[in-house]
Amino acid sequence: MKRSEISAAWRPAGAALAVLAVVLVYARTLTPDFFFFGDSWLALEHAAFSGFSDWLVPWPRTVYNDRPAGYLLVKLLYHAFRLDPVPYHAVLLGLHLANMFLVFSLSTRISGSVVLGWAAAMLFGLHHAASVTVPWIGAAFEVLCCLFCLLAFRLHISPGRWLRWAALACYFLAMRSKETALLLPVVLVFYELWVVNDGPSRAALAGTWKKTAPMLALMTAFGLWYLVLTLSPESRLPEAHPYRPDVSWSAFADGLGYYLGRIIYWNHAPIWLALLFGAGLATAVGRRAGTVVFGGLGFLLFLLPVLFIKDRRMDFYLYLPSVFFFIALLAAVHQPAAWLERRTGRPVLSLPLTRAEALTVFLALVLVGLPIWTGGIIERQARVSLFGRVNRHDLDFMRRRFPDPPPATTWYVSGVAFKGSVFAFRRGVALRVVYRDPDLKTVIGPGPERLAALYRADPGPKVLMRYHWRAISGRMPELTVLAGPERLEPGGK
Repeated sequence: MKRSEISAAWRPAGAALAVLAVVLVYARTLTPDFFFFGDSWLALEHAAFSGFSDWLVPWPRTVYNDRPAGYLLVKLLYHAFRLDPVPYHAVLLGLHLANMFLVFSLSTRISGSVVLGWAAAMLFGLHHAASVTVPWIGAAFEVLCCLFCLLAFRLHISPGRWLRWAALACYFLAMRSKETALLLPVVLVFYELWVVNDGPSRAALAGTWKKTAPMLALMTAFGLWYLVLTLSPESRLPEAHPYRPDVSWSAFADGLGYYLGRIIYWNHAPIWLALLFGAGLATAVGRRAGTVVFGGLGFLLFLLPVLFIKDRRMDFYLYLPSVFFFIALLAAVHQPAAWLERRTGRPVLSLPLTRAEALTVFLALVLVGLPIWTGGIIERQARVSLFGRVNRHDLDFMRRRFPDPPPATTWYVSGVAFKGSVFAFRRGVALRVVYRDPDLKTVIGPGPERLAALYRADPGPKVLMRYHWRAISGRMPELTVLAGPERLEPGGK
């Protein structure tokens, strides 16, 4: 694709419109209703009970979930704002906007079109994959990893040798934000071969090796380290573990079909969607459509670590891969426009658009895209808000009823009907964070009688509670204290 000659005069207007659209969509997340829930409490537990030095470790200690850069971010926010969720969401929204502008910069550089750059940025910024990532503190690792990956990419393709070393540093930080960044150097190799050189050749391979050798060396070192960790007995996951990968062609094809369906809002997509993707990628290779090949392979490589995990398929895994999917998609859509330009002699998306034409195309993309791409966002925000409000309700009750419980108290809770409850998730990790006591424990009832027997047999500080919640009622849960350190009468609230 040729470099665009669109005037830069309209770029501030386009930037303002993009920021306004994203802020309007995510403004609701900047309220206390979007409280912490789920894996957010695990990140907050690390922030509350670990020191900064615990996360200043250059090499991985475990195969999965060893992400010190992300934990350091959450720890800094925790020390500054404690359990006020609004600043956390504001920081994540700011990082998301930064990712959006990096997508614009990369897409503009690759396609040569400012219009295509902003289209890719808007599709990324307002896609459902972002809606399940940006409002959730537990997915801060995804946002931070994407930031460092895109920064490394942008610095790598910029002139200046010292920028390559800055790109290497960003790549290291990306891997220490989340392990899925490991294959970024391979994505850069595909960029050099297919976008810069229009396909592999001996000269292209030599030039690519020269540019990417330091990053490939770091990838190899980390890859070997992960391999050693994977082969160690301590890292082997049991058969029933939900994150145990199923390394098979069927799992690969099924996972790829699932994520392709989710990125185009097709629930329960058939497996042949993965075959169609492979056929399209092979066609792009045959036609030497470099940007399509690069974007498609980038999408596939960043998804690769999670494709084989059959029992934990999450939409937020699409956050970084969606960048490359949209670059490939827009490059594929651009070809009919280029054909139309050749037939009519009138520029469509390339040289030279007037400001009015460029802004018209951009506004059309926004107006057409917003109702489609934000449908999932509104639905997801309502669900996240419900989880947050239930968690906040539970903790407000506990802090009012038990402002200072004895150390190492065990909470026996029956009737937990909501999986997002602070009692049901990871044995009450939220209570440990709120009371700043790592020895607090929660026992979820195997049944009222059995739970009562466990309670009576426990000699330590303990509380017996009943939890009742009906999802269809629209009301918050009802919590009843049956017995506790204050020797309440049974049934007392």
